[in-house]
Amino acid sequence: MSDIIQVYGRGAPVRGQIGPYPFGEAIGVVWRNIVGPSRNNPANVQFIPKSITLNDIEPELTLGVGGDVMMMFGRKLQFGDCIKDFFAPCDAILLNMEGVITDHPKKGPDQKHDPQIIDSLTTLFDPKRTYLSLANNHSGDFGMDECYRSQRMFEQAGFHSFGLRQTPYIDIHPALRVVTGTQWSNHPCHDLAWLDESPEQYRRHDAFNLLFPHWAYEMECYPRQTSVAQMQQWLRQFDGVIGHHAHVPQPITSYQTQDQRQQLAAYSLGDFCFGLGFKNRPILKHYPYGIVARLQIGRLKSNPALWAVGCCDWSFTESESPPDRSIFLTKLASSVIYFKFT
Repeated sequence: MSDIIQVYGRGAPVRGQIGPYPFGEAIGVVWRNIVGPSRNNPANVQFIPKSITLNDIEPELTLGVGGDVMMMFGRKLQFGDCIKDFFAPCDAILLNMEGVITDHPKKGPDQKHDPQIIDSLTTLFDPKRTYLSLANNHSGDFGMDECYRSQRMFEQAGFHSFGLRQTPYIDIHPALRVVTGTQWSNHPCHDLAWLDESPEQYRRHDAFNLLFPHWAYEMECYPRQTSVAQMQQWLRQFDGVIGHHAHVPQPITSYQTQDQRQQLAAYSLGDFCFGLGFKNRPILKHYPYGIVARLQIGRLKSNPALWAVGCCDWSFTESESPPDRSIFLTKLASSVIYFKFT
């Protein structure tokens, strides 16, 4: 079990807690939404190049990964051909599904989807090869009955889902296991996979083990020192880590291990889509941005007992709306305003 990460929202809120956060963190989230995301980089974490070979491997599969699928507020989600082409070579894609499909009324920051989100995601990639993590702070917004009902709707459409207490991991391929968990829940919820419950116990022998955590802090462009320490601890237990929750992109980088592998470490992929991410609104303008990545996974040629990422390609993404604001289009982007990286 990690001695660094703390979870919030599994049980009844503690004194001084606002939503899923301790009081000070909650105030910080509000402030950063007003003035813009923090650009402090205390650990000097840097992006890897947008196309790089991290290790010399025998590829066994190609995995595509995106960030948070957020509420669309009745607007239709569409995808540019560029992002479809980016994922086309993949054997499977992995996304974080924030919120649930429900008719229940939304309150405050609750995240809910219309059934048309299923049709939209179907246009992006084959549902039978699309994997949705439900381990996040919004899956319990409307109670677990609605969460399970929404899960059944996705699975009836062909999508795969995981991230609840009984499904903390999923085998996407004989060569790949993905383990997930959340640090946060906006509503008390015992039925999620939680990150303090030793996610490393679900590692599978003779496979690439990827951790896909919902963690850390919103509206921060770079990880805190504590998050870097947690990442390094996880990388001693997993072959790679790709995180989400910050609602803005954070660096996708790599660290060298003692066995000379370069391990992929993505702190946050930001928002894959969000139906209120208007670039000309003072507060909402921070939400249209994310990252997508495409990874080759296989055994090291120099040591076939070890698994690693070979070629890694990634891109920023952005969502934009036409003047009538009836749709949002998610597409690749060459840059994001918060980073000098191009």
